[in-house]
Amino acid sequence: MVSGDYTDQNEEEAISMPLDARQFYWMAPPFEEQPLFRAPEDVVAGWMEIANQACSELRNFGLPATVLAAEDRVGLGGDPGGQVIVCNARPFGVILAWEPPLRGSEEFKNAVLSRSTDSPLLKYIVEGKELMSMACIRLLAAAGFTTAIEGFEGSGFTYRILFTPRNSVVEYR
Repeated sequence: MVSGDYTDQNEEEAISMPLDARQFYWMAPPFEEQPLFRAPEDVVAGWMEIANQACSELRNFGLPATVLAAEDRVGLGGDPGGQVIVCNARPFGVILAWEPPLRGSEEFKNAVLSRSTDSPLLKYIVEGKELMSMACIRLLAAAGFTTAIEGFEGSGFTYRILFTPRNSVVEYR
């Protein structure tokens, strides 16, 4: 079920997205029935436009950001900064995450490999990722993007970018 923290922009006024990813998520067959179900290419192309605009907005504000397809996001130590992820399968749509540079460090790898659940470094990275993801999604909302923050099965949040702004807050040259 979608619960969230939505921006003021009315979804009917928003443009650029052929289909709301949240609606697509609920219309798709259950994962158990069709685990390889993918969104159509034209829908994914619309989501890619949203992702590129969001990435540009984060960069214009001075934050590092990268657009990725969900299948490209594997392993530890991806590009640090905002990751605007286009998901053609569950969770569908445009998702925002933060990749801290420390995640690729030897200290982090050692903490993960030792399965140290009480590691201060792991706690620091998890909390920092949530804080930076929240900051980025709120920045995009302030810029006029329609966003949503959804609880993710009791363990964190999914930060969604749903629509691009109708009018840009700042015109970049």
